[in-house]
Formats: sequence, C-alpha cells, structure tokens
Amino acid sequence: MKHTYHIQGMTCNGCRNHVEEILSKVAGVLEVNVYLEKAEATIEMEKHISIDTFKDALKKDGGNYSIHNLGENHTIKKKVTPKINGTGSFYCPLHCEGDKTYDKQGDCPVCGMDLVAEQSSKIQSKQQWTCPMHPEIIEDEPGSCIK
Repeated sequence: MKHTYHIQGMTCNGCRNHVEEILSKVAGVLEVNVYLEKAEATIEMEKHISIDTFKDALKKDGGNYSIHNLGENHTIKKKVTPKINGTGSFYCPLHCEGDKTYDKQGDCPVCGMDLVAEQSSKIQSKQQWTCPMHPEIIEDEPGSCIK
C-alpha cells in the first residue's frame, strides 16, 4: 500500500535525505521516496500506518519538518529565526563530525546537508512567527493563520 503526503520545512537535499531517513525507520515502512521540488513523500507500507505515527517520528527528531495529507489546509506557524550576526564559520546542523566547523559555506562532506552559518550570541530579543503558507504574514505570537 502506498500513500503520498505533503512534507513541510525542507529547504535542501540534506533536509530531503534526513526526512527520508526518519520516515524509513518507522516500523512497517517498506520504502520511502521524498521529493524536495514537490515537497512530497511517497511511503510504501506493509499495512496502513496512521499519519500521526509519521508526525510523531518527525517531531521526536526535533527538526522543523511536518507531514500532512495532500490538500490538507495548514494552519501551522513556524518560528522566524531571529536576526543574528554570523561569526564566519559554518557547521553541519546534524553534527556529523561533532563540533567541527568550516571557513566557507558549502555541503557537509559526510551527509551532504547544507552547512549552516555559526552565529554570535548577540540576538535580538523579539520573536516573530509566520505562516508557512502565507510568509507575508508575520505576527508577534503563535496562533492560527488569519488568511
């Protein structure tokens, strides 16, 4: 049995690979194919697995990924990263090589994920939230999308 789902939060092939790996580890899953361009995942399973099981797997990972039925109306808001100053160093967000840093942007030589700029500790204190379906909407607190 195959099901196709919408995946939210992927920005690069490293994200795609990571989501594919997480979903393939769910008990009863036979095969997973994740498509970055379409923001979709096709999951082949022995018998039907609840979408909540996949949501839990992605949530336990601690990443910013979410899974939804195709065509499902999304009211999820994601946190906007505060503006912070970079240090000029880059690291793998999966920490494949521990705390190793690089002096230029690129891909992690271990997993292929995009390296992330290391940030200084000077952070703006104001948090803002935005709807992933309507990024032009920015609010000062989480909640349902007003659109």
